[in-house]
Amino acid sequence: MRKFLFIIIVLAVIIGLEGEPISAVWVLPWDLVREGSIDTVLVNLQANGQNTLLAEVRYRADAIYYPNKRDNAYLNLDPRSYIMKDSNFDALEYLLQEAKKYNIKVHAWITVLVVTPHDLTKLPLDHIYYKHSNWITTDLAGEPMPLNSAEGYFLDPGLKQVQTYTLNVINDLLLNYPQLAGLHLDYVRYPGEDYGYHPEAMIDFEKKHIPNTYSNRMLWKEEVLTNFVETIYMRVKELNPRLEVSVAVVADKVKARGKYSQNWQTWLEKGIVDKVYLMAYTKEDRILIQQLEDPELVLHKDKVVVGLRAWDNNKKEYSVKQITSKINLSRKLGYKDFSLFSYGGIMENNYWTNLKEEFVQVNKSERQNKREDYER
Repeated sequence: MRKFLFIIIVLAVIIGLEGEPISAVWVLPWDLVREGSIDTVLVNLQANGQNTLLAEVRYRADAIYYPNKRDNAYLNLDPRSYIMKDSNFDALEYLLQEAKKYNIKVHAWITVLVVTPHDLTKLPLDHIYYKHSNWITTDLAGEPMPLNSAEGYFLDPGLKQVQTYTLNVINDLLLNYPQLAGLHLDYVRYPGEDYGYHPEAMIDFEKKHIPNTYSNRMLWKEEVLTNFVETIYMRVKELNPRLEVSVAVVADKVKARGKYSQNWQTWLEKGIVDKVYLMAYTKEDRILIQQLEDPELVLHKDKVVVGLRAWDNNKKEYSVKQITSKINLSRKLGYKDFSLFSYGGIMENNYWTNLKEEFVQVNKSERQNKREDYER
């Protein structure tokens, strides 16, 4: 009897340590602006088998939380977001407080390098764009990127000032909201292959004393981003070792490197991220299979969360069956962690009904597999 009880306790500890498979949803700030909307999000996530909420608390170098709320050890220059419409509501604090009741982990989802929307009139005058527009990335001629060439203006990660500013934002966020389960980084990439050549950043490139060729510049930009990710990772772990650090990455690895200088394979190999959320937003099953069968990805599948499309811009062109098909294909290929983009898309298209069964079933199967593996 004692031996049996001991086995049960050990099994419970093992399952607890390894945790359930990740069933996550990206939630944009517009769904987090009021207590009632947050309550609704949490109810829906729990009812539909989700255990992780990626809350976009930094949209465009702004905050739906309170920067320097209690501890101002790190100067956080981000203003309150225009999305909050002058509200005094601390969305992140309320979310963290309520999420505990639903046993849902909250990760702070922040955009890193894209810092403005296309409509600059929405930004307050104390925004980083108005304070340091000279930090915007440029082309080789030193001309700033056009506003509409990407999702907004991007800061240049090759600038030490940009790195310091971003690290201060992250450290302040994590220090003042210690209940967070993780930090989820988005837009850790350049806006395109033609940018990333701020004159001040290029000084570091020139110190390498290598030919100023396209190939060498692209490798250098990859190195800049990799070093930046590593610095963030080390800083976060120094502050709170238990926090999970994840990055949303472009699923097509050729495009990720060739266009955005985002060499996330190296990030996995170096162990400078805990998870990558593969933005596998394709509608085609065959493309998803190609991406998930990539040998470099397969080596790290335990660190990969498959991010799936869960929206339909053109109504009735992307069904819930197509989503569940991709979930099942991913499982067959050995991937157990999933994330859906986005909560708003799921609600708008009423995807929950069939998705609930998929996610609840995978969690049950995973727990059963762990028990069987242990008993063997």
